[in-house]
Amino acid sequence: MRLDEHDTKQGMCALAMLENVNDKTFSVEKLVRFFSGHEEMDKCYHWGLKWVYGRK
Repeated sequence: MRLDEHDTKQGMCALAMLENVNDKTFSVEKLVRFFSGHEEMDKCYHWGLKWVYGRK
């Protein structure tokens, strides 16, 4: 997937959305949408995850 058009101010990109359909198949939707970080992406797609700072 080419990321020819991008926003250099945003450090994260959602490339695609994979969705389980009827527990038998998956649908794939191309997104290519940029975000400032994990929390912003989470809110956009209504995942409801709890983000905390950590380290490896």
